[in-house]
Amino acid sequence: MGKRKEFQIKLSSNKTVYSPGESVTGDLIVNQESPGETKGIKIKFHGEAEVDWVEKEQRQNDEGEFEMVDVHYRRKEVLFKKSFYVFGKKGEKETLHEGEHAYPFSFQLPAKLPTSYEDHIAHIRYEIRATIKKPHKKDPKTRKVFTVIETLDLNTYSDAMKPAVGTETKYLCCLCCKSGPIKVEFQSDRSAYVPGEFVTINATLKNKSNSKVKATSVTLLQRLTYNATEKSQIRWVTICSMEGKECPKKKTISWTNEKLQIPPVPPTSRGSCEGLDIKYFLLFQGHLRLCAVDLREDEEITIGTVPRKELYQNMAGQQSSQEESGLDVSLPSAVVDENGQSVPVPTTVPPELMYKEIEGGAINFAAVDDHGKKLGATSYAPQYAYYDWSQSTVAYE
Repeated sequence: MGKRKEFQIKLSSNKTVYSPGESVTGDLIVNQESPGETKGIKIKFHGEAEVDWVEKEQRQNDEGEFEMVDVHYRRKEVLFKKSFYVFGKKGEKETLHEGEHAYPFSFQLPAKLPTSYEDHIAHIRYEIRATIKKPHKKDPKTRKVFTVIETLDLNTYSDAMKPAVGTETKYLCCLCCKSGPIKVEFQSDRSAYVPGEFVTINATLKNKSNSKVKATSVTLLQRLTYNATEKSQIRWVTICSMEGKECPKKKTISWTNEKLQIPPVPPTSRGSCEGLDIKYFLLFQGHLRLCAVDLREDEEITIGTVPRKELYQNMAGQQSSQEESGLDVSLPSAVVDENGQSVPVPTTVPPELMYKEIEGGAINFAAVDDHGKKLGATSYAPQYAYYDWSQSTVAYE
């Protein structure tokens, strides 16, 4: 086959993030320096979810002896797979002429798909692969990995505006003596957020013990549940955290409207993938002396992809009429809802939706085709929904 200057997949409008049910469109570009013979050019759309890990376990060998061996746990799910020829027909020889050729393609994603994800144990991956079939020679290949984000609209979540509330009490023991309790009362302003928003935290820690609480902290935790066909495992990942002050013995301290911003992360799972489940928790900790277990109180929250409308509802018409009347149009920083909770006031400017990678989240991998042949190494990081409130008048400073 003749030499090529270019062989790549270009997505329409350079788009890299899609929703389930959306059409993926673009062009396969082939630029030939000279004519060449082919058996067609094939393009394939592929989505898969896989968990794969190894554990050391004691097993009995054929001689009846016990030894430590590597046990492989795995689950693989093909989410979709479709291929077709954009040039020529399968097995029929055709001449690919000199010059640049653009072969358009379109593929509609299934209506239900899990969000893209990558780590060292699991991946949910979507890609386009293209192959130039060559007679009696190695087939040139190219591919493009793209992100799919499952929509989780917080406007459909009835408990989104309810605060996450919890209490925890701990007693410290020293030999045969038991000191007074350490008690925390914890509350976040809501129980559902989108990346880019701030969690507003209020807490009271009452230390009636004879020991100092060295520090307090709040952490956003991601709980990953990996489900292989024969076993499951859970891994906790710290997404972000903030530290508060200490609490001397017999004293009380408070967290008042402290704010923790949520970075780009995948949304809470909605049951679309059997192999991987993602949930989020806010963890409040009172850090104690080395020989004691810390006081811990955690509450589950939901991370979505579409924010609540009441946080940015357009009030331009209302403001305009107030301006015409000569009234003060300045808005309060917050209002009180039916539950007596303080929530941000609506704004005339909605937050800006963008897509960002998790910091340090790129994964290097080498995919293989249906025949086990490697398609080459790729460095890829999914992009997740993130809302920029900097141009909005919602009080999120």
